[in-house]
Amino acid sequence: MRYRADPRFLGDDVRLRFGGSYDAALVYDPANDKLTVQTTDAAGALVDRLAIGAGSDVPAVVVNDAGAGADFRIEGDTEPNLLFIDAGSDRVGIGTGAPGALLDVNGDVAVGDDLLLSSAGAVINWSTDGPAMTGGTGYVNLSAHKWFINDTANTKMTVGLTINQGAYDNEILTFKSSDVAHTRTSIAEADTYALFQKADGAAGGLSIYSFRDAGGGAYQAFNVVALMMQDFNTTKSAAGRAPIEFRAAQVSGDAETACVADGNIFMISAYDNGGAWNTKWILDEDGDTWQSGGATIGGNLDHDGSNVGFYNTTPAAKQTVTGSRGGNAALASLLTALAAIGLVTDSSSA
Repeated sequence: MRYRADPRFLGDDVRLRFGGSYDAALVYDPANDKLTVQTTDAAGALVDRLAIGAGSDVPAVVVNDAGAGADFRIEGDTEPNLLFIDAGSDRVGIGTGAPGALLDVNGDVAVGDDLLLSSAGAVINWSTDGPAMTGGTGYVNLSAHKWFINDTANTKMTVGLTINQGAYDNEILTFKSSDVAHTRTSIAEADTYALFQKADGAAGGLSIYSFRDAGGGAYQAFNVVALMMQDFNTTKSAAGRAPIEFRAAQVSGDAETACVADGNIFMISAYDNGGAWNTKWILDEDGDTWQSGGATIGGNLDHDGSNVGFYNTTPAAKQTVTGSRGGNAALASLLTALAAIGLVTDSSSA
């Protein structure tokens, strides 16, 4: 059966109705070049379900025209909900007949080009455990943004990464390599070559562990290199600076305060033959040093202080030798030598 609607002869729509109570209709609107499929709703009224046209009031094909609220789906070969439209909830499901969001995909999604989050505050939320993001040799590039792990804000950071470990006390940042296979696996996995973690579970602080596997030279398990593009500072005073700097201070409230007198500010320890970590060298607040063993000096020894002590004696100022040498040539030579290196002042007489 053919029906023709020509605006020259028909000024109204052409309708083809079905059912004894006109339960469905096929309507052609010549004014807007639109073909509409209608069925009755719960109240028995005909409502638009599908609109096809190229006119001004419909873009090509409209399903569920005029917000009728009727669900529909497209089946695949084995997937009954290849595409499911939940019109009543304004949701779309792919691989699911019960979409829980505006777009709910149950299955893998392949994106061949950019995936854009164009609204301010838009997020990608992984609501289940397991890998959140995996990939090959690509990269993630965020320009002038912040990264947060287990946190949402950091007012002290403009661009960077914030990791909130919560109450956990183990590794917070780990570096691995398939080349490494160390044996200290009670601290870190065998392929770990460095890690960061809290020094104290409750108080904080930072511990850095590094692991060098057997093989190669017996050096550089931990290596710090500082490269300056200018001459080094040469000041030898409290104002001196250097490419590598360690700083220590006590804190009172929100400000640094002076270290306690003679407080140790830097130390080196070793796991020695005693089977424990024992301190070998200390630098304290006064600039004094202590070490558990002897010292070998390859260059000149220049003592700029005023007091010297040997063999656990209290350091004292340079001593003055007085009195007669009694014509002893050897004693005269010794005093001359000691005075020459600044250990004594020779005020003796012949």
